[in-house]
Amino acid sequence: MTTQISVEEIMYRIREEVRRRKAQLEQKAAPGITNPLEKKSSLEPIRFSFSLPEQRIEIKDSYHVNELLAFHDVEFVKNAYRAILRREPDHEGYEHYLTGLRSGKFSKIEILGRLRYSPEGRQKGVKIKGLLLPFGVKCLKRIPIVGYIAGTLVGIANLNTITRNMETFEAFVNTYFTKQLQREHEVLAVLESEINKTIERINHKIAPIQLLENQLLDQRNEIIRQLESELRGQREEIIGQVNESLEEIKRLLFQRVSSEQLENKLRGQKEEIIGQVNESLEEIKRKLRDHSLNIVDQQRRLTLLLEEARKRLPEPISQEQIKNMLTEEDHLLDAMYVSFEDRFRGTRADIKERLKVYLPYVKETLEKTGGGLILDVGCGRGEWLELLKENGIKAVGVDINRVMVNQCKELDLNVIEADAIEYLRKQKNNTFSVITGFHIVEHLPLKTMIALFDECLRVLKPGGMVIFETPNPENLIVGACNFYTDPSHRNPIPPETLKFLIEARGFVGVQKLESAREKVKEVSPFLDEFINQWINRSPDYAILAIKS
Repeated sequence: MTTQISVEEIMYRIREEVRRRKAQLEQKAAPGITNPLEKKSSLEPIRFSFSLPEQRIEIKDSYHVNELLAFHDVEFVKNAYRAILRREPDHEGYEHYLTGLRSGKFSKIEILGRLRYSPEGRQKGVKIKGLLLPFGVKCLKRIPIVGYIAGTLVGIANLNTITRNMETFEAFVNTYFTKQLQREHEVLAVLESEINKTIERINHKIAPIQLLENQLLDQRNEIIRQLESELRGQREEIIGQVNESLEEIKRLLFQRVSSEQLENKLRGQKEEIIGQVNESLEEIKRKLRDHSLNIVDQQRRLTLLLEEARKRLPEPISQEQIKNMLTEEDHLLDAMYVSFEDRFRGTRADIKERLKVYLPYVKETLEKTGGGLILDVGCGRGEWLELLKENGIKAVGVDINRVMVNQCKELDLNVIEADAIEYLRKQKNNTFSVITGFHIVEHLPLKTMIALFDECLRVLKPGGMVIFETPNPENLIVGACNFYTDPSHRNPIPPETLKFLIEARGFVGVQKLESAREKVKEVSPFLDEFINQWINRSPDYAILAIKS
């Protein structure tokens, strides 16, 4: 019983195995996607290239058939087209001949003959020595009975050649697998070396992290000592004021002040002292709250860094874990910005009162679009989301400040910690009825602002509305001073500029809406017009637009 060996099939399996191993190695070595704004880590990903150079046949006017038979599988089909038809294979022909070659339906001689003696091959006229007779025999073999006899006779005649080819191929296969095994050993040696280097770098980085933990604890203790010192100073100051009041009382007694005047004097001093004490206590409470927020946030980030660093020891840190540690730097100032908002933004009640002006527009839009969800980008402390919830309107907020997101969740508001544009890009078309953004566009570069408008237009339902509120530079006090109170502001945006940008990105029905004004008292008829034009302007304005 004889065994038929298909050279093409063996070569095909060898190449598939090489591709599979190459894909596995590249998958292990490939780094994750990194944020271009993040700092680069000293740990560089390992990349290995296992691609084999493509074998291309030399273009000539004539060939010997053995020159073409030296190629296998994909390279054989491509080089057959290049040599005979002088072009790259078309998709249909490539798939037809490659599938036939791999399945044994076509031999190499048959493919060469079909290409050479096709109308296009005859037109090109490339000479291939030694092709005609084998091709004729192959065609003859496909004739019933006669083909079987002819194939048997040819096989007997070429028995020595077939045996020699099998021995040559066996030597080739052994050599090829030996080289592949040696190559795998070299790759494993490189990987082992890189892993050991990574472990050493991790060990060097653990010490600074632990030192940072100790420094934060020392900083916390120092803050506590400072607060205790301030409290002692406040106590001594209050005691001094009380002693001064007692001395004043004695002086009044000696001056024989009437009992009624003395009582009023004592009451006034008592109320003044109580007021000063209350002010001091409120200031101390505010400082304690701010320091507590910063300490808790720093401890949380430090804990996350230590967990990520120790999670994989002694194995190397993955790209995802490095990204988790480095991205914590983006949240270093979250707690400080919350304290800043609490001091300069205003109370929640004040903000909700100002935002009520937009409720009629939102309700009208929801009726036109058949209801739906509202998205608030840069939701901050969540005053707008809370107002919508009180009015029975379903909404979701997005903000990158982790401390603010946690505060919103404590109020049972639907808020997601994410970058606004990245979140929008993950949403489907025609998802939201209204998208709002209060005091966010003045924080953005122009290209980012345009990207925000484009994504809003995509995810809005037809007839949906966008509302973007920002400080009004037409108010001189805002444009010259108050706008720059927030150090994260980039530059004031005049109303006409914002209207143009939103309209240029495809919105229609663009209109400007000014919020309630805080008027300055008019001083004289001469200055009234100037004050009304440049001072008594709304400190904020909003641009409303519709998706057609």
